[in-house]
Amino acid sequence: MNKPLERTDLEKRRQVFQQELDTLWEKRLIPKTDYIRIGSVYDRHYQQMVQRLHSQQTVKEKEAVVLDQPVGIEETNPERIELSTSSGEVVERQEEHSSEARSDTKAPVYQAEPINEKTQEQIRERNITAVLITGVILLLFGGLIWATSTWGSLNSLLKVFCISAVSVFFAGMAYLAARLKIRQTSFAFLTLASLFVPIALLSASYYQIFGPYLSLKGDGRSLFGFLGGLLCLAIYYKIASRFTSKLFIFIALVTFVITFIFGFNYLAPTLEVLCLLITVFNLLLLWKMDTIRDWPFLAVFRPYFFAFVQFKIFAEGFIVFTLFSSTVIYSISLLLSSLLFLILAVKYKKRYYNFVFSVLFTYGYTHFIYNTILEETAVIAFACLPLIFTALHVWLVRTNPYLGKSFAYTSMTVSLLSFLYINALSYQEHYAQIVLALLIIAAQYIFYADREQKAVYTYPVIGLVNLALVYLGLAFDVSLESIFTSLFLIQVFSYLGFYLFNNLDQLKLYKKGALLYSSGIMVFILLIKFAQMDWLIVSLFLAIVSGLFLLTDFKDQSGWSKQAGPFGFIIALTVSLIILYQYAVEVSLWYEETIIISVHLVGISLIMLMLGYLLRNYTKRYFHVGFLTGQVIAMLAYISVYIGESHPFVITDIMLIVTAINLTSVYLYRKHPLWLAVIFTSFGVYFSLFDLIGSTNKEFITAFCLFASLFFMVVSEVIGRYSESGRTYYFWFSHLVNIVGVILGIGLIYSFDSSPFWYLMPLSLYCISAVRAKINWEQYSFTYIGFLTLFVQTMLFFKDIQNTAYLTAYAFAISAGIISVLWMLGNCKWKEIIGYYLIPYLHFSIIVYISESFINGFPSDWALVFWIISAVLQLVFAGYLLLKRKWSHAIAGTLFLSFLFFSMYVQTLSLMACLSVLLILAALMTGLSSRWVKGLVVQKGEETLVDFYRIFGLIYLIQLNYQLINIESTNAGLDIGAACLIPLYFLVIRTFTSRQAEKQGYLSAALILSLFPYQKILEQFTIPEVIQAEVWILPLLIISSLLLRKLYNMGETTQQIEIGVVAFFFFLLILDAVRGDTLNDALVIGTISLAAILFGFIRRYKSYFLAGIGTILLNIYMNTKSLWGYLPWWLYLIIGGLLLISIASYFEWKKQKENRTSKEILEKNKQRFMKWFHQWK
Repeated sequence: MNKPLERTDLEKRRQVFQQELDTLWEKRLIPKTDYIRIGSVYDRHYQQMVQRLHSQQTVKEKEAVVLDQPVGIEETNPERIELSTSSGEVVERQEEHSSEARSDTKAPVYQAEPINEKTQEQIRERNITAVLITGVILLLFGGLIWATSTWGSLNSLLKVFCISAVSVFFAGMAYLAARLKIRQTSFAFLTLASLFVPIALLSASYYQIFGPYLSLKGDGRSLFGFLGGLLCLAIYYKIASRFTSKLFIFIALVTFVITFIFGFNYLAPTLEVLCLLITVFNLLLLWKMDTIRDWPFLAVFRPYFFAFVQFKIFAEGFIVFTLFSSTVIYSISLLLSSLLFLILAVKYKKRYYNFVFSVLFTYGYTHFIYNTILEETAVIAFACLPLIFTALHVWLVRTNPYLGKSFAYTSMTVSLLSFLYINALSYQEHYAQIVLALLIIAAQYIFYADREQKAVYTYPVIGLVNLALVYLGLAFDVSLESIFTSLFLIQVFSYLGFYLFNNLDQLKLYKKGALLYSSGIMVFILLIKFAQMDWLIVSLFLAIVSGLFLLTDFKDQSGWSKQAGPFGFIIALTVSLIILYQYAVEVSLWYEETIIISVHLVGISLIMLMLGYLLRNYTKRYFHVGFLTGQVIAMLAYISVYIGESHPFVITDIMLIVTAINLTSVYLYRKHPLWLAVIFTSFGVYFSLFDLIGSTNKEFITAFCLFASLFFMVVSEVIGRYSESGRTYYFWFSHLVNIVGVILGIGLIYSFDSSPFWYLMPLSLYCISAVRAKINWEQYSFTYIGFLTLFVQTMLFFKDIQNTAYLTAYAFAISAGIISVLWMLGNCKWKEIIGYYLIPYLHFSIIVYISESFINGFPSDWALVFWIISAVLQLVFAGYLLLKRKWSHAIAGTLFLSFLFFSMYVQTLSLMACLSVLLILAALMTGLSSRWVKGLVVQKGEETLVDFYRIFGLIYLIQLNYQLINIESTNAGLDIGAACLIPLYFLVIRTFTSRQAEKQGYLSAALILSLFPYQKILEQFTIPEVIQAEVWILPLLIISSLLLRKLYNMGETTQQIEIGVVAFFFFLLILDAVRGDTLNDALVIGTISLAAILFGFIRRYKSYFLAGIGTILLNIYMNTKSLWGYLPWWLYLIIGGLLLISIASYFEWKKQKENRTSKEILEKNKQRFMKWFHQWK
């Protein structure tokens, strides 16, 4: 059986043995001494077996031949066994490196070993280690603080000696602990001793013990660092090999890096040379890594060597990247650093490292260009950069397809960046170089297009060639206008040659690209010419584009040309004719003064209609596109009809022509949404008649505007004889106009002082529509909007009244009365319709009443009587409607408005009248509550009822007390009596409440709210300041205890809540005593604490007992602070550290000596105390 399986069996046997031993101890079948002794004996047996396997592995390593191992295979060292220095458990290390395999060798496959769970003994050792490390840290900090406090009185040699003595001290402690077989303690002290070695060396250099040359400021400080690093490296290597510790392996590797950096810094004259030496060293290390990691004396570092090399490359590469310098050596360092990541990606097949190589190489290449003579030809040099990545793609695409494809994408990305950078350098006017650079980049994409046979690579080629033509024109000092004109013509020929008439197999890949680029560039040039306002050129270019669309439709049989041909031809020609108007206006004064834009557009519309009609024989698409385009242009003519000056008759004619075209569209296509255009233009025709009539009479203007809705209603009836959809559109349009008329009519009547009876026209439209409507939602809508119009109509009749106070409220009251009469006269259906509106309307009317009362105050004399009676009637009628519809929850809104209204009303009354009204309202609410509902929330069948009456009864009582507080009443009996009403109210409603839980809640509320009259009573006396907090807190404490123990006793949960509550109140008492800081405060808090302790002990109440004990202990703490609070705090650190080290070492020593611990005694006493304490309540 191989060694990994032997070790696995050995570990499994150890786990089984430990589990069985633990079972014997838990069942009390063996005493604690036998448990420890047997476990220690088996542990020594296990370690002997491990040492035997380790010896066999060492012999085999010495006999192995390094040259026989295949290069590049993932290496595994399963015989390596490490003893964890922190817990003593066996940890098996296995190296996992990813490297490129040889073609004739296959990597072996190893089975993953199971993960072992920690035993109870291992957990105990881990805890001891944690305590030990904490103690060492405290000891370190204490000693450091002690040393710094007396450091200035020592000379340099003595300071270095003290620092070195610390390392010697810890080493001696480690040796002593090792002799006592306390492994964790020994390793901890050895760690500290080794870590103080570099500190001692650094202090020796700082204090110039070895002379100025090797000091920190001397020229040989790097040499001293190199020699000291070698010394530390030897020490850490020895410890890592001896204990196989991950910590020291990591420290040794870090020390290796720092040591060689010191050595290279000593040899390098400049920082750039140092970066170059580090990079070259990393290259050699990476190239010979497979040989180095197989050296026998580096076996302990083997599992971490490859990861260490990667981290070293990354860290030092990042440092080289950030240390910017403007020298060629630095550029070479960057390029060599990029090669490290290329080797990792190619040789060791590390993913994503190729991206790091690409970024670093690009940066180094750029840096190299700008620091050499290549800067003069930087444009061409940057264009050649993508060729390097293309070469890598060609080299790797067969052996490593992933890297090859990645470098292809990198090449294209760099091409894009180079293209952007080259264009950014255009301000230097190196146009010839830019042309050559663009052609180089285009050649790269030609290569990819020919290699991959994909059309997507041809798109950049065409774009780059066109841009090169632009720069070529700039190189020969050709004006931009000429360049764009020539480029447009070139695109026309390119479209014809490379797309429309392209029949060569070699150029078929460029067909789609020619189409896209030619079209895009032509559109771009058209936009430029349009921005330059060169109207004639734009019109001619659009005509050419129109011809290209027509030619494409005849020549090309592809689907897109058949679809886009008619649209492109018609639309381009239309836009060309529209732009031609601007050119005609600029060159002809007669055209500008005679022909307005809407006439020109109507002419174009008719031309498009005729053109579509003429081409209808070729395909019907031309007819449809021509007709729809003509209709759109006609609508533009309609919109622009008032641009410029023209006779009203011409305007009306244009609108009639456009309306006729829209009607024709409806007739031809039979699509009902086309009626929208007809309605839109007919609306303009209606109001254009106003200009033809030319009347200025204000009454006529008002009537003409308000009559529009009725006019379109009549039109809807006429059109309805021929088209049902037309009738629907005109019907709803008439209502839309009516809504505008409702709003506009208000302004017209007020501004022109017209008769308010004109407003009956929009109101009559809603009346007619509501009566004639057959659909429910239409009836509801027209009725409700009509009621709103009725309110406005009522307001208009009051427009001549000068005093506007209460006008809105009266309008609401009158309109609400009219609506209420209609509700009474209507049948069941109309009552339902009107009721849904009347209920919120009445509530809104009350809101208006409240607002008017708040702003203007309540009326006086008989107006006040009418005001109160009308408000009460509306409230009662609203409540009646709600109860009739069984909307019991909505009654809350009515009650709330009632409360607001009467709360404002009682402010105007005398004190006794105010209190009487509020008391009567509270009694009324209580009576209604006792009659209708027997609880705050009651379930009646499927309906859930909420008793809002008792809620508002309480609110009225609160308002009553607020009134007394607000007027600062001096009548103590009245204040106390009003305060007693609130808890009494809860006791009253408790009498007619059915559910026991709710009755219990009311009793709790009465207890809590009894504090309010308690406060009123206390306000009649003068309380000494020393017991003011106690007078308030103790009643709260008593009430909370009564609630928790008598009303809401839930066992253990109640105890926990009471503990928190009592602790909180005692905390408040403690804060009050601390704030007072007097003898009387101390006596009061002490007396209360003692009383709580006695009460808790007698009644066995945990909360009071614990709170009293805590308060007493806090008092002791506060009064004895002067005895221990002035010792130096570093002494606490030293004492704590020594104590923790002693405890951890003691328990570890006891384990070695198999002595009994104190755990059983502590556990027994703990269980006895907890059993006694759990009997408390």
